[in-house]
Amino acid sequence: MKRFCLIFLALALTLCAPAVAEETAAITLTQAGTFSSYADFEDDCANIIDTNDEYLEGVFDVQGNVLVPCEYVSLSDYGVCSYYTVQNEDGVNKMGAVNAAGEMVMPMEYGDIDFLSEKWGLGVKLEVTDTEPYDYQALFGDENYIVTAYDVYDLATGALAGTLSREQLNSVEAYGDYLYVEDRSGVISVYDAALSKVGEVDSLYEAYASTDEGVVSLSTGEVVVPGYRFYADLGHGLLAVSNDEYMVGVADLEGNLVADCVYDSVYEYDILGYARVSHEDKYGLIDLEGNLVVPCEYDGIERVNYGGDYVYALNGYACVEVADRYGYVALNGEVTCEPTYVSDTVIGLSMIVPDITGQLCIVAADGVVTPTDYAEFAPYPGGDGMMLKAKNSEEMWGLIDWHGNVILDFEYDYSSAILIAPDGSAVLVDTDDGMVAYTVSRG
Repeated sequence: MKRFCLIFLALALTLCAPAVAEETAAITLTQAGTFSSYADFEDDCANIIDTNDEYLEGVFDVQGNVLVPCEYVSLSDYGVCSYYTVQNEDGVNKMGAVNAAGEMVMPMEYGDIDFLSEKWGLGVKLEVTDTEPYDYQALFGDENYIVTAYDVYDLATGALAGTLSREQLNSVEAYGDYLYVEDRSGVISVYDAALSKVGEVDSLYEAYASTDEGVVSLSTGEVVVPGYRFYADLGHGLLAVSNDEYMVGVADLEGNLVADCVYDSVYEYDILGYARVSHEDKYGLIDLEGNLVVPCEYDGIERVNYGGDYVYALNGYACVEVADRYGYVALNGEVTCEPTYVSDTVIGLSMIVPDITGQLCIVAADGVVTPTDYAEFAPYPGGDGMMLKAKNSEEMWGLIDWHGNVILDFEYDYSSAILIAPDGSAVLVDTDDGMVAYTVSRG
């Protein structure tokens, strides 16, 4: 278990007198579906993977409605609730893929599957080899495998786009409708949606470049942002571009300037659509429309775990750092919690800090500081930090909100008896009758 090594600074010490949490929770739970003791949330959303009586796996929503029928010995989730790898038989080349509706998009005839993007899937066919070099090694046992073919699929249609040989594919990156494929001799080729080779490039990781006319797409050769230099691919269909003064802004792929060139740097957007920007060695945040939602006044913007990824902002707040001290700001620039806390335990929209007596306090992103009598908090509970798993002095675990209100009573031996969905919208609780799901309502 991770130990807390935190300092609660003098500015907040007066707020940490002992207190009892309020009885009425600002966050409430409403019972939804009931599942087996095997049930667990997907890695990035509130869908639930569970089994039937024959121990075959499928996917359900929180209410218990079937999304993918329980027809698979093994089912693993990928992406934002979009695609799953499935398998029914032991052995090599027995893996396939289904979409979120349970429709087969890649047949069960592959030794490995790599989802390159929401559009592109790569099916790897293998055979056992006794010689080197080999491409795969068995997790258990001493068998080695070599690739015999790479089948490329359009996941949206479930159609096979084409096949590449082992020599043709060493590494691959997806850029929209195009694939950049490095072969085993180091040549990087561009393939279109029909898996026809349309050109060659110098880098596997850059799909745009600067020319005298502006930013050009290396996939098509078209100038997509006239009059600017290419700086970085930010994701979400946006590019960082620079002007003649080498200041950086944001443009879309239609050539429209989304954010003016006023920054020293612009970094890749997170999954929720926020990007870190810098100006004169200070950092802030912009949104997908280019709005400066956190001014460039901070030494750092803390990235927090959310939905199986790391993000810069959650539910209207960002965690900021000034001189190694942390606090929160709202996404209108308002400082809701002064950055005065030295902490290595930031749990999304909450920080856990001890006062001078060692008593643990919750510092919420909205500025509310709540002293507690709890002995420990789970450092990675899931969700956005507005719900926290805490352990009391009797070594029992319960669920509280970011203001200390009790949501689930302290009657669980292990923190893992309470599971919070990665997006914070649901909870699974281990009971004598299996896992009970609850939807989350935020007051």
